[in-house]
Amino acid sequence: MPTSGAVHVSVDGVTVDTSCAAGGGLVAAPTGGATAEVSLRDSVITGQGVGISAGAGSHVTVQGSTIFGNTLGVAPSGGGVIDVTADTRISVRPSCL
Repeated sequence: MPTSGAVHVSVDGVTVDTSCAAGGGLVAAPTGGATAEVSLRDSVITGQGVGISAGAGSHVTVQGSTIFGNTLGVAPSGGGVIDVTADTRISVRPSCL
């Protein structure tokens, strides 16, 4: 992510799949006052510590995606925003808790 200014990123049709990883599938974390607009569409994120995280200055929109088998599905923090449309499926994997 940038350290100044703004960035707009669109991610379509990707699959992030690991086995109970500690990291994040999609992490939006701009620093130094920068902002990030991220759009995730028609994608799958599974087997992560956090499926999607959005820190301060970031806005993530999730459409038509599947976020499952992660310790946490979505995790906004520090004022970050995650918008999820009704056609997105989110669930956690108890064995990774």
